[in-house]
Amino acid sequence: MSRTLALTSLLLLGACGRGPDPTQEIEALKRRVTSLERRLSELDNGGKKPTKPGDGGPQADAPKADGEEGGEPSPKSTITVTGEAFEVALMRGKRKLSLPATVPPGEYTIQAVFEEGQPPTAAGSITVTPGSQVTLECKAETKACTPKQ
Repeated sequence: MSRTLALTSLLLLGACGRGPDPTQEIEALKRRVTSLERRLSELDNGGKKPTKPGDGGPQADAPKADGEEGGEPSPKSTITVTGEAFEVALMRGKRKLSLPATVPPGEYTIQAVFEEGQPPTAAGSITVTPGSQVTLECKAETKACTPKQ
């Protein structure tokens, strides 16, 4: 729902005052938001169109993600960062989650920027369990981020 609100707000701000009938503009923007949400969902599913379990589509018999039962999503986890990195992000496929953030459980690679102005480098990997709270400690000397013990 928050994606819808954010996208609608952005689209409305960019479209104010451009047409003679604001109602038609709003309806067009709603259709565009729906289209963008559908595309985001496809990207989250590795480019496949989302399907509902039981409809015979490509995900109907797919295994559930860690912690999912009966199609219910797993509780998200909170990831924070301490240490010497300028920027830290979790990567899964093409999806990048900038930290600190609340993230779904799963396997992630960690990317970090240790020197201002430099590109991110691989800084480790992490398995996020449902509902956990993890602090990553990043050290410039080793160019690594590890869960704080």
